[in-house]
Amino acid sequence: MELRIYSQEANQPRPRHRLTRWLEEFERWAAPEVEPEREPGIEQEQERSFLPVAVLLGVALLVQYAQFYHPAVRAYLENRDILYRASWMGFTIFKQWGLFVLMLLVFAIKEERLAGVGFPRLDARRMTVALGLVGFFLGVALLHRPSYSLAEAGLYWMVPLWTGERVLSVALALTAAVVEETFFRGFAIVWTYRWSGSLPFAVLFPALVFSAGHAYLGWLNILFAFAVTLGFSAIFLWRRDLYWLMVVHFVIDVLDLLA
Repeated sequence: MELRIYSQEANQPRPRHRLTRWLEEFERWAAPEVEPEREPGIEQEQERSFLPVAVLLGVALLVQYAQFYHPAVRAYLENRDILYRASWMGFTIFKQWGLFVLMLLVFAIKEERLAGVGFPRLDARRMTVALGLVGFFLGVALLHRPSYSLAEAGLYWMVPLWTGERVLSVALALTAAVVEETFFRGFAIVWTYRWSGSLPFAVLFPALVFSAGHAYLGWLNILFAFAVTLGFSAIFLWRRDLYWLMVVHFVIDVLDLLA
């Protein structure tokens, strides 16, 4: 009798680890919807195309370093001339929203929705939090002026000194939070996974591209960007929702710029 009971217990399946369940839930969520009116082979070929992801990641990396050919941006990034700081901010905002528009074009061509890559649905509570944070930091930008002097500008070259720059820095942080999370977390991970079928590759490849975009700031920034990207990607795999990642990204960037 004891041997039979032991045998039955041994044959029972072991409970799955919570992490395994989360990853399986993400895989089911990220998998493309199957439309019965399309032939399976055609559907698979369309959804598994890596071309849109590869092209847009390449464009993002190319433009990131092509900005050094812009005289004002180059003067700011290489020579740390703070007179061109606003020009760099404006160029970066324009560059990122341009990437967002290209991504929307890909979604329109593929007949996909932003919600399919975790773009958040904004209910009243979420809108209140978002508008409250943006309003708070706009108030800080208008009322608080950094204590460093022009003679110390070289040490604090990333921190905006004038009111217009501080307001622009809030817009830059908001842009980076929305565009980078949607592109590098939602779009790149989901579509890379659909093509490769490998979650590790789908997380690591966009993270490496994103980190390479910070190479001009030095190795420490590359490693920091890579580590943060992996952490954010893990949260995205768990929650499948970009809202709180956008909120945290915005707060980190705006504090970094205004501090």
